[in-house]
Amino acid sequence: MSLISRSVRRTVQNNISLGDFEKSFFRHFYGGPTSTTGVKVNEETALKFSAVLACIKIISEDIGMLPCEVRKWRATQNHSKGSDLAHELPLHDMLSHQPNEEMDSMSFDEAHQSHVLSSGNGYALKDISMRGQVSRLTLLNWQCVTPQRNKDSGAVEYKFDTGNGKPEIFNREEIFHVHGLGFDGLVGYSPIRMAMEAIGLGLAAEQFAAYFYSNGANVGGFVEMPNSVKDKESMKTEFAEKFAGLGKAHKVLFLEEGMKFQKLVMPLAEAQFIETRKFQIEEIARAYRMPLHMLQDLSNATFSNIEHQDLAYVKRTLLPWVRRRELAIDTQLLTKRQREQGYFCRYNLEEWMRGDSKTRAEVNHIKRQDGIITTNEWRADDGQNPRDEAEADLLVINGNMREIGVVTSTKPAVPVPNKKVDDRR
Repeated sequence: MSLISRSVRRTVQNNISLGDFEKSFFRHFYGGPTSTTGVKVNEETALKFSAVLACIKIISEDIGMLPCEVRKWRATQNHSKGSDLAHELPLHDMLSHQPNEEMDSMSFDEAHQSHVLSSGNGYALKDISMRGQVSRLTLLNWQCVTPQRNKDSGAVEYKFDTGNGKPEIFNREEIFHVHGLGFDGLVGYSPIRMAMEAIGLGLAAEQFAAYFYSNGANVGGFVEMPNSVKDKESMKTEFAEKFAGLGKAHKVLFLEEGMKFQKLVMPLAEAQFIETRKFQIEEIARAYRMPLHMLQDLSNATFSNIEHQDLAYVKRTLLPWVRRRELAIDTQLLTKRQREQGYFCRYNLEEWMRGDSKTRAEVNHIKRQDGIITTNEWRADDGQNPRDEAEADLLVINGNMREIGVVTSTKPAVPVPNKKVDDRR
């Protein structure tokens, strides 16, 4: 680690692009973009491995699904007083609905997060209004962006390849940058390249299976000929046309002139082919901290533990990425003055409860009995219109379901009038 730290410091001191240093690091320690199996692995080819595609797709979609809210504390020094949605800030509408004219908030967050999960970095260009507020976010192709140090000031800046040979330089205040793990804390390393050997082995196993079925007529073997054959090439061509290919498998083979065919069986069981493919899925799941049941591997899942695995996914996999994005928004899209005024970003994880009506009802039932929410607040959470009765806006507690003010008061309790009973009287 000390060698790596010195290399990073030397890179910064020499004003070498951090992106170039990352490439040289992987060339030295991993032998370039080609894995040991001979399969080329990069951020594009890795998506052909279904386990990698599933991990990136699941996490990105779940991040995009969560509502992103900009809120403001009612009292900056006392958060127990709660917070409210900051509708007065254009940033709130932008993050929760439409970051730019071409993308809605879910499409933007999903694409931006997929860049982070594949390359380690996600970039977006900020449009800043005259008042200093971010009014637009434009997604940038991570392949065209290279973080680097300014030769004079040493500050981080971003070089964007425009494609015409004249790159454009943006300062740190103009780019919204979310990254994953990185040795310097400024640029994330590509998870694809960090797990290149595991992905390469998985891709090699898939390619082997594909070639096994495409090239084999399931008569793989050799032909014994008692005499020499003059036209061997035409015989091989005719043999391939009749028997090679998945659609021609298991056809009856007739040999002439005393030829004998000996079939060779591929010992896939001895080579543990299925076990290898399954283990590579586990390797990718380990790299992305993804529970196996979310990759459709239910071999170790039971009715009793799969719910806890879902909770572990939210806490251990999704929540760290949510927190990264929240802090990135707080520090890069909100100004220092706005943060001092109490503005902050929060992803609403309650959206997860929409797919579990039973758990949502149980949680709201507990909150209702403990005097946390009213009937109308419960109905609003379920998407129902409020009731007009005054009792629907009262807080009650478990027991006699009395109003909280009655319990804390020293005066005799006054029963809540029941209109239906009074009418019958």
